[in-house]
Amino acid sequence: VRSTEPASSVTVAANLNNQFELPVLFYVLCLALHVTNGVNYLILALMWIFVASRYFHAWVHLTSNDLRLRRRSFFLGAVIILLGWIWFALHLLQVV
Repeated sequence: VRSTEPASSVTVAANLNNQFELPVLFYVLCLALHVTNGVNYLILALMWIFVASRYFHAWVHLTSNDLRLRRRSFFLGAVIILLGWIWFALHLLQVV
């Protein structure tokens, strides 16, 4: 089945869909860290880097759509979220 939707519209829809994948883990992590008093300057800086990586990912997706850049920015964001969840686990275990 062929879509009659313009290519730019399909790209924007795909980009919006991407914003509801990895960022959901970010939202839950931020709330969990806030509720448990697990926020410090290190985790705050990491979360801002995550936000910047998502903006960069969206910008690349909506402009050049260079898959190498998109993959790298996605990977950076995923690693940061993983580090954030590790920090949260260590915080709950009272290691940090």
